[in-house]
Amino acid sequence: MLLRRKPLSASPLLAKQEPLAHERKAPMLGLLLVTSAALLFGVVAACVKAIEMPTLVLQLCRSFIEWALGVGAALFYWRTGAARAQVRQEAEVEVIRNGGYYEPPTGPTPRSDPDDPEAARSASVDRSGDPPSSLALLLIGPAHLRGWLVLRALLYWLFLACWWFALAMMPIGDATTIVYIGPIFTATFAYLFLGESIDWTFYPIAALDAAGLLLITQPTFIFGSGGAAGAKDDGSYYIGALSSFVSAVVAGLLPICTRKSKACFWTAVNHCSSALSALVFTPIAIGIWFMVDPEGPHKMVVSLGELLQPEEFMMVRTSSTGADGAEAIDWQIGRWPLLLGATVTGFVGLALQTLGYQLEEAARASLMTVLEIPFAYVLQYALFREPMTPLGLCGVGLVICGTVLNLIRRLQLK
Repeated sequence: MLLRRKPLSASPLLAKQEPLAHERKAPMLGLLLVTSAALLFGVVAACVKAIEMPTLVLQLCRSFIEWALGVGAALFYWRTGAARAQVRQEAEVEVIRNGGYYEPPTGPTPRSDPDDPEAARSASVDRSGDPPSSLALLLIGPAHLRGWLVLRALLYWLFLACWWFALAMMPIGDATTIVYIGPIFTATFAYLFLGESIDWTFYPIAALDAAGLLLITQPTFIFGSGGAAGAKDDGSYYIGALSSFVSAVVAGLLPICTRKSKACFWTAVNHCSSALSALVFTPIAIGIWFMVDPEGPHKMVVSLGELLQPEEFMMVRTSSTGADGAEAIDWQIGRWPLLLGATVTGFVGLALQTLGYQLEEAARASLMTVLEIPFAYVLQYALFREPMTPLGLCGVGLVICGTVLNLIRRLQLK
């Protein structure tokens, strides 16, 4: 079994990425960020579960909101970066006026030369990990990495589209089990394209995660259909399974693109992803939807009309009378609070995931994403009162054990 391979440096695609300064200073930070992102994505899944809208309409609304958040984050860093530059300039003038020599606290920032990719890479992120002062770098990254940003945006959109389509075509346990074989593809692609070694602990940790995932999701192809959607004879189950498998492969490629573009500040990665989704990928998909389904335009108009109803902007107090004649008071959350909550939480989670993959090896960090499943499992019980089974709780324990082993091994390699 091959565990290590000397990376080929002749091709830029296979060239091993040198760590940035902030990667060496915080070796555990990457895993913690990816773990935090997985937990936030569990919250997103719970919110999306409660929103009943066509997938592409939901995707379009989410993309525009995320795009606005990305622009706002970039402008914030740009303004604070300009303020820091002004403070440095005033300090430099004061020191020189007093006859001294001023040395920037983070060292000189190299100039960006469009003909020198290495210089552009060094200039895109400050030596201390501070964001770049250029608004263009904060929004679309350095010129030589924009191809990777576009590819990552396309892969991220394709992942969501295939994943949500799979959920509509097959039982959620089956779809989840298939899509979370993604870390295996991540490790394979990281070995082939980044020259990252696969530590021997990856295999037992992946086995623990897989066993835990099976016990939590209990897919029908192992535990029986029980009357689930998998028993359909129209072939939709197999189409959903294929879609879920494609999303797993795409999920394996996403960390590779993030690692290849790790010199970009996280705002550029998120902004490019949301902007391209809102302006290019989702409109094209909606156009295809309209061509395939003649009822598509009507469904979209109806969905947007329902979204504009006053009760969808707030929490509505409802009451019902039980069998014993007692009045039960309940609160129903409108779609807009759920949509905004899911989008903002997903935006923060995507930012943390981007930073995490930029700081940590792709294979090791990808194992932490499985934590989303047990967290969502517990969250569904707390929010939707869905039953928790003994097998599911055992699966949660196995995933937690795998996560702890991954963290311990990372501490040993520090």
